[in-house]
Amino acid sequence: MNKLLWYIRGYLCLTFRGASPQWTLNLLTQCQIPFWNVKWIDQFTVQICIPKKKIEGATSAIQKAMCDLISVQE
Repeated sequence: MNKLLWYIRGYLCLTFRGASPQWTLNLLTQCQIPFWNVKWIDQFTVQICIPKKKIEGATSAIQKAMCDLISVQE
């Protein structure tokens, strides 16, 4: 049921890379940006899904944590 709701509302899958991706995840939590499907691609690269309407806040958190946004997929 949750997958259907997120599909209807719209979500994006973000991939980001940096020295400390955990810091990005902590900042997203502090900014109250929901994320799910956390996949560690390697030690420095993480893929997550977020609601479409939260992309600006997520991009800001990624930059504050000194990580690079690699890709955004719908």
